[in-house]
Amino acid sequence: MDIYEECLAYFRQKGFRRALEGIYEKYYSLSRLGGNIYIDDPLPEERDVLSRFLRQDFSGQDRIKISLRDFEKKLKDTKFEDFDLIDILEAILNKKALTQKEAADIENKERQNLFQGLIDDFSGTIAADFIQDIIKNPQEYKMIYVRMNDKIKLKKELFNVCKALISLPKEHRLRLPVFAANITTDPHYFDYGNDAGRLLIKALSYINKCTYPSNAEERSELLYDSGILIDEVSNQVLVNGLLAYNGEIENSIWSAALIQKEPMAVTLYNLNKVDRIISPRGYLMAVENPSVFSALTEYDPELPCICVNGQPKLAVLIVLKLLNKSECSIYYSGDFDPEGLLIAERLLSKFNRIKLCCMDIKRYKMALSNKKIEEKRLKSLDNIQNPDLKILAREIEIRGFAGYQEKVISEIVEFIESIGTR
Repeated sequence: MDIYEECLAYFRQKGFRRALEGIYEKYYSLSRLGGNIYIDDPLPEERDVLSRFLRQDFSGQDRIKISLRDFEKKLKDTKFEDFDLIDILEAILNKKALTQKEAADIENKERQNLFQGLIDDFSGTIAADFIQDIIKNPQEYKMIYVRMNDKIKLKKELFNVCKALISLPKEHRLRLPVFAANITTDPHYFDYGNDAGRLLIKALSYINKCTYPSNAEERSELLYDSGILIDEVSNQVLVNGLLAYNGEIENSIWSAALIQKEPMAVTLYNLNKVDRIISPRGYLMAVENPSVFSALTEYDPELPCICVNGQPKLAVLIVLKLLNKSECSIYYSGDFDPEGLLIAERLLSKFNRIKLCCMDIKRYKMALSNKKIEEKRLKSLDNIQNPDLKILAREIEIRGFAGYQEKVISEIVEFIESIGTR
């Protein structure tokens, strides 16, 4: 055994392991061999080996303090004096000893190479613009930067996301599994439970110039707007008295429902076949609750009406979006509780042709129940920004009780009758 192998065999003793790891970490943080390290609850073999090497008595100590300068000096007093402590660390720990700055420089270089490779691969496309945005706004893309410890996997996923961005459906929407299989051969590759699925949503948020979706419904809407379908059967809306078209061709199912004076449940699958929805009367009643929808359509079987049914699903938003685009006047009525007002707030912020119907203090007093609203729910009214809803929100906070639109159906009917006389 030559002297170098003997040196390594000596420092490979179990008693040195924690000390060498501590020296490695200290060198990384200080960028030099200095300072002290500590071995807590040392094992007998650690006390023995370190006592003999450092020529100190550590027997009975619960914590061993080691000066790195002293450790390096003691090395020079042995027959291994020709060997550098850094070289010994690298050989024993089997990793390159780097200072924090050196590690940061290498990390930055590898990161730059990763991003530049993708920019070169997708030069001149929206995908390259997306990668440039990741570089310029690292705080907006923490979900990417925290995964830099596995750059091979990250680059593959970013490559596939970029490929997806330049392959988005142009004419006919594709189901997400089909789209994913076209890009990667794996139909589940872009499922939201996967890292690649979340990266795709982030990329679509960038190209659509919107914030990252906060819930499943917003994700569905973003994908739909990008030409991708999910949850196309269970996601539905109850409609009445409307007509739909694909180009100039009237959809016969919608027409038949209007002729028969029957409401119908419309799914994303159905909505994917139309590009225009109109109200024959030029207005639409949008109500939160199914019971109110039923009462209104029984009163007027041809009434243009949809049931929002709680937090609006994507199918609801698509119908409203198409009606808003057709310059239809939309009137929304919901419950007088925090959730009802927040739904109204969301719809008012999304569609410029929506107005409130029978949602004021007068109707709230008529709709009052004896159901107390919990303090936590009342607190959510602080998020209301619409001026009219703010006034209503303050009244609800003062009284602390919910009101339900079922108790103002007659008022809604009166409002509908007034529209016909305008």
